[in-house]
Amino acid sequence: MKVIATLLALTAALVTAHDCKVVHCDATDNTPVCGSDGKTYQSQCFLEFAKCRDETLKMVHTKPCGSTVVKIRTNKLMAAPASGPKKEELHDHEEEDDDDDDDEEEEEDDDDDESESEEEVKVVKKKTDACVKPCTRELDRVCGSDGKTYNNKCLFENAKCEDSTLKIVLEDSCPEKKESKPAKCTKPCTRELDYVCGSDGKTYNNKCLFENAKCEDSTLKIVLEDSCPEKKESKPAKCEKPCTRELDYVCGSDGKTYNNPCLLANAQCANASLTLVKDNAC
Repeated sequence: MKVIATLLALTAALVTAHDCKVVHCDATDNTPVCGSDGKTYQSQCFLEFAKCRDETLKMVHTKPCGSTVVKIRTNKLMAAPASGPKKEELHDHEEEDDDDDDDEEEEEDDDDDESESEEEVKVVKKKTDACVKPCTRELDRVCGSDGKTYNNKCLFENAKCEDSTLKIVLEDSCPEKKESKPAKCTKPCTRELDYVCGSDGKTYNNKCLFENAKCEDSTLKIVLEDSCPEKKESKPAKCEKPCTRELDYVCGSDGKTYNNPCLLANAQCANASLTLVKDNAC
């Protein structure tokens, strides 16, 4: 009977150790609970699994308790900050066993077999501060200190959940931001004709129109109390002259034959380097 009792106790110990490494929790069960270690577990099942490693662990309440959620592996306990990137791995404490060496080797072999077959179980990380709440489509606009208009206070509170510094600055829509425009200095003018000449070389029908132009260019000045003088375009001297159809061939230095000396002279007007080579066709 003593042998049977000893075997039963040993079997119970092995089963307990084995159960601590196997997760039977429903991954779709998302009813967060807060543990006495200050961590939020996806469900009570996952907390019980962690409790298998830490007998002092207890459930504090059935709500998230902080900014940390727990990820569970089959042989390790992972604590993941709500911010995401960094993970702090909490390794299992080594358990001392006073059983015979043969029993220890047997348990180690079992652990190796289990580690090969067991799959990692992860807790889906969700935002722990679940302060966002459903809102109606009621239009009761408020203006936040971030310059945004919220359709109602409920939506504002949801935004404040993300930014605790947010405040209501106006119980209405935020004022529209108008782009600053340069001062409008142009003014209406009559059609009076009292010409003035500007330093830009343009003639203005009257001083009012000149002042409007000066509004855009402060360097502008009146240089003449009249129309600006017309600028005459300089034209090249007209040296061509009419020629007859007389045939009196001459050869130019450009290798061309001109019907008469008059036509050669007209060509020389355009090309001063042109000269008479001979009094005949080239």
